[in-house]
Amino acid sequence: MKGRLAWALILSFVFIPILASAQSELRIARPVDGATVRETVNVLVPAASVPDGGFISCLVDGSFKCADAIKSEDGRYFVYRWSTKAIEYSPETGVELPRTKDGKHVITVQVYDSEGKKVGSEQQVSVFVKNSAAADMPAEGLKLRYSSKTGASDDYKCRYQIDLKSIEGATNITGALGQAVEGAEATIRRSVEDEMPDDTLLVRQKITGALVSYMAGQPVVNPITPKAFYGVEDTLGRMTYVMTSSSPGVPVSIDLPNLPSQRVKIGDAWGLTDRVFRDLVTGESVALTTGNVLEGLEWEGGHPCAKIKTRFSGTIKLPFSSFITQAIPIAGETVTYFAYRAGKVISSTTTAISEPALPQSAVNNLTQALMSKTSGQRAAPVSMPGAEQSFSGPQGGSGEQTVKVKMQIRQTIELVP
Repeated sequence: MKGRLAWALILSFVFIPILASAQSELRIARPVDGATVRETVNVLVPAASVPDGGFISCLVDGSFKCADAIKSEDGRYFVYRWSTKAIEYSPETGVELPRTKDGKHVITVQVYDSEGKKVGSEQQVSVFVKNSAAADMPAEGLKLRYSSKTGASDDYKCRYQIDLKSIEGATNITGALGQAVEGAEATIRRSVEDEMPDDTLLVRQKITGALVSYMAGQPVVNPITPKAFYGVEDTLGRMTYVMTSSSPGVPVSIDLPNLPSQRVKIGDAWGLTDRVFRDLVTGESVALTTGNVLEGLEWEGGHPCAKIKTRFSGTIKLPFSSFITQAIPIAGETVTYFAYRAGKVISSTTTAISEPALPQSAVNNLTQALMSKTSGQRAAPVSMPGAEQSFSGPQGGSGEQTVKVKMQIRQTIELVP
């Protein structure tokens, strides 16, 4: 009996350090060393490598990326999601940092306990980022066309909003800045119903779910009854004929960017007249002359895509604004990722800036609505020397003072995975 007890004690002294060592051992489960990666890279560390209350830190090429305790849904791993295409800014200066280049990068992971002390040694893996798809470019250039397969169907999440950035001379609106003055969002299903002999497509669009409108920073479900919208489009995205369902309601639709008729190579430019903005609720749209450039071929949303940058400027009446009733100057750009193999848009993001001079009464009404939403109190009117102040009645009456404001208009169309 004494011999057995002695052996048990000896074994316990041998195995306790081994078990303790196994609990603190760090291993990067994914990505594996030498892997080729693109877009978002999930860095996985087994949860068994991290003590209770602990966390992991992650560096890429020696630059700090995170210190967190986010776990996978099944709880088996600690996860850091490294976006190799994200735009990052220096925390000290706010200056945009260089983008992640294709090629070799080193990921370093360290485990910490609940008190912030290092556990074990750091581990590293080398990966090779490959976001570029430039090798796909044929010698004669790329032919960009929408898919013409009958029965093809895609859901797009769409959103537009007007954000207030500044008001000349205003000092009492800090809480209102950065809010969605106006906007809307919805998910639209686009399906190819038929292919015509002249190489055009009958496309049906129908909202799925609710249409949400934004007014003075607050989301509200729009009470309209949506119905299907039908359009005959060519494979370049140009709409040649419009129809709507005979059922009661309002047709809700979106515009996808038009494509060049000619083959294009990286760096090629072309001009178009294209619909830049569309109101989801009324269907009103604005077309402008645009300048377009094929910036490159790269992966986006799991597809090799043509990255197209579109620039535009002009004086327009915003189709989705009830607050801004006059035409205003606007300048902006759209970045579109078009999946040339699948024949569909993966995402299209339009960002524009406008700095119009608006009637004093209109600005006062806007700030009052925004401030009352954020603080629950009536806001004092924005004042400028010699400016007439009015909270009711017609806006922009004879002799009324104007106030310069700065706004950002943003419109996004994203394919739902």
